[in-house]
Amino acid sequence: FVSGEVAPIPAPNSNLGENVSSKTSSQNGASGSQRDVDNMLDRVSRLHTERNLLLRAKRLISLHTLQQDAYAPESPLDIFQSSDTAIIDALSRLGYYHHAISFARCKQENKEGGKIAGRDLLIDAVCHMLHNCLAPIAVNLLRTPLSEGTKIDLEAQGCIISRPTMNQLRLLIEDGRISSPSDSWQQLEVSSYVERGTFAMNLLRLHVEHFSKGDSKVAIELAEKLLEIHEAKVKIPQWLNALILGEIQSDGLFANNRGNPTALLNLFIKYGLYIDACQLVCQVLLGGNEREQNTTSRLPEKGNIDYVPYDAIDRLWNLIETHIQSSKENSIENQKLLDARKSVERALEKHFQLMHVSEMGMLSARTLHSKGY
Repeated sequence: FVSGEVAPIPAPNSNLGENVSSKTSSQNGASGSQRDVDNMLDRVSRLHTERNLLLRAKRLISLHTLQQDAYAPESPLDIFQSSDTAIIDALSRLGYYHHAISFARCKQENKEGGKIAGRDLLIDAVCHMLHNCLAPIAVNLLRTPLSEGTKIDLEAQGCIISRPTMNQLRLLIEDGRISSPSDSWQQLEVSSYVERGTFAMNLLRLHVEHFSKGDSKVAIELAEKLLEIHEAKVKIPQWLNALILGEIQSDGLFANNRGNPTALLNLFIKYGLYIDACQLVCQVLLGGNEREQNTTSRLPEKGNIDYVPYDAIDRLWNLIETHIQSSKENSIENQKLLDARKSVERALEKHFQLMHVSEMGMLSARTLHSKGY
């Protein structure tokens, strides 16, 4: 389609302008030919492919949705002159997550997979939606009752307390994987907050699990955002922890293919969650019984290669020592830290023992192979 034309005229060739331009230059720049060139180049600039038309349609649908919303700007001109980024941001803040993702996906396809500053356009939009819109609302609604100070802080961040509404959340979660809110007695206002927060947290989980398949950073970035919101005073959700860890019983230890335990370890250290960091190290190093049973048959040639971030573990060890020396008042907390560090020491000793057995098994296997067995 060519914008402004309704007759069934064949689509122009984008190279035609160059051909005509070279032809007219040999004819000493006749004015009539130059006008033909200008007209043809103008038609080429107004040519719309199927992707262009789909993007325009998605944009108009998004603008229409924003225009009908009660929180939309009063001036329709302000809405229609908004940039694509501003449209996605407005849709996300008003709870129209499906519209925001659909519009971002269409832009991504229109760019043919191009990445802005090395970041996928769709993933970037989704992370913005999750981190700045959905996660703060879900976390604070579950942290009831909402104080006036919390409401003011959320509004200062651009969040709207009343969004997403229950109707928006019900429409977005269609597969029934919804956790029921607490059945204990609560005030009506508090109960509605908890219900919306539970639905919002489930929606957050669905999006993270889906988009983490394409970019593993989605999960670890959300974990950091949740720790930032909670001020590192609570644990991240178990489902998110498991998603980042991946399969701890697989080969590779901290370098397993379906998770990023190293990133989670560094995140715990960054926010001072030393006990969680120690538990993570023990969980990954000890793994399951399968690793211990296959110790003698592990060979690098078969892909049995492990990675352990010893520098991060050393840093954790020293930070715990510094923390204990600087805070002598809370002896119970210090004892918990010492016990956690002792468990890391035992896990490392077990790990080194298994490494020694693997090295001996590897030497035996290669010796037998060299002698033809």
